[in-house]
Amino acid sequence: MISMPKSSIKSNSKTSPLRISRKMYVLLSLILFTLAISVLYYLYFLPRVSKKSPLIMDSLESRIKEQSERVIQQVNEKDYTQIKAENPDVVLGPNVADAELKGKIQEVRNNSEPQNYRVFITNLSLEPKELIINEGDLVTWSNDSKSTIKIVGNNNWESAEREPGQLFTQEFTFNGVYTYKVFAGNDILLEGSIEVTSTTQ
Repeated sequence: MISMPKSSIKSNSKTSPLRISRKMYVLLSLILFTLAISVLYYLYFLPRVSKKSPLIMDSLESRIKEQSERVIQQVNEKDYTQIKAENPDVVLGPNVADAELKGKIQEVRNNSEPQNYRVFITNLSLEPKELIINEGDLVTWSNDSKSTIKIVGNNNWESAEREPGQLFTQEFTFNGVYTYKVFAGNDILLEGSIEVTSTTQ
C-alpha cells in the first residue's frame, strides 16, 4: 500500500480555497468598477450634458432667427432651390409654415389675394401639364384617375397617397420651376411642372 506524504496532502487541500478566492476577488472588482463608473457618470457627465442643453436650444433659436431674416432679404433675389440650400432650418418646402415669417414675406410681395389653381389627373394626362402661377398662389391636384396616386416634387415636397376622387393642395411661396411626378405605386404615371413667377412690388 502506497501512502502519500502528509505535506503533499496539506498542499492540495489549500489549492481549492485559493482558486475560489481569486474568482471572488475578480467578480468583486468588476462590480466595484461598474459602480464607480455609474457614480462618475451621474455626478460628473450627466450634469454637464444637462447644462449644455439650453445652450443648444439658444443656438438653434439664434440660427432660425438669422435664417428667417436672410430669407426675407433673399426672397426677391433668389429662387426656391437657392433659398432652401442657404436656409435649411427655415425653408423646408415650397411654402413657409411659420405665420410670422409668411406675413413678413407678404409685405414685400404684391399678391394680397392668392389664387388656387386646379390640375386634373386622369389615367392618361395632366390638365394642365404645365402651369404658370405667382408667388403665394396654391395648386390643387384632383385625382380623377382610377388609381391611388402620389405626387412627388423634385424639391423636397410630396403628397400622401390620394385615392380616386381625393385632392392634394400645395402652396408655393418662392419663385422657381417645380417639376413633379405622379406615381401609381412604384410606377411613374405622369410628369408635370409649375413655374412660379415673382410678384415683387
